[in-house]
Amino acid sequence: MSEYIARGIATVAAIDFGAQWTFFTVSAAFKTEKFYDLIGSLTHLSVAAASLLLNKQQSSLIAQVQYGCVSLWALRLGSFLFYRIVRDGSDRRFDKIKQKPSSLFIAWNVQGLWVMMCQLPTLYMFEYARLAGRAPGPLQYFGWGLFAAGFALEAIADHQKLMFKQNPKNDDEFINSGLWKYSRHPNYVGEVMLWWGLYASSVSVCPNPARAAAVTAAGPLFVSYLLLSFSQKMLEKSADRKYGNNPEYQEYKKRVAKFIPFIW
Repeated sequence: MSEYIARGIATVAAIDFGAQWTFFTVSAAFKTEKFYDLIGSLTHLSVAAASLLLNKQQSSLIAQVQYGCVSLWALRLGSFLFYRIVRDGSDRRFDKIKQKPSSLFIAWNVQGLWVMMCQLPTLYMFEYARLAGRAPGPLQYFGWGLFAAGFALEAIADHQKLMFKQNPKNDDEFINSGLWKYSRHPNYVGEVMLWWGLYASSVSVCPNPARAAAVTAAGPLFVSYLLLSFSQKMLEKSADRKYGNNPEYQEYKKRVAKFIPFIW
């Protein structure tokens, strides 16, 4: 890992955290969070592109598909979240912290860490693997397939909830239709799936696959913990406050799994 840090991590980390700190100053000055998620998505694109180009991997089919997956996810989620906050006017996660520069600074740094951890397997592959002329193998196809399934799951779940919330009749209702009929957080399941997919597609082409797998597993493990534990608990508490007295919601919680239908 130390060799990787010495060779490439400093450059992409500088791009990542440089962007976070720059836009933090604007966010703090205007007490706004409206471009927070959009900058996060653009940083994903920038960090992965910088690593791709600095390591001269842009001619590799494997690298092209891997970066294409990162780009597709970042552009889709970034535009979706930006549209949502423009529509809603604010993000309740920031109601308190945007009034405190120190708390806001922590939030921007957490986003910087999130970018680096998500991209760790891809950055490691761009840094170490000799990809020129190499054809994709079974693990690349498996990983990209898992990414595609997770991407579709997240996008469909986000769209279903967006359409549900846009209906004025549902202002005081919780969503329990579509994918949300089988999982209380299907978008999070999709997000976790796609990052494990990009992890699988990256590690096997590195010179020491076992070492690459051990080092870069921190990335999807971090995302899994962040979404399936921390973020999930925040959303569940918010929903309990809003719908806790609704018998239908209590029945929904008993019947529908948090993540994987009929399992967990």
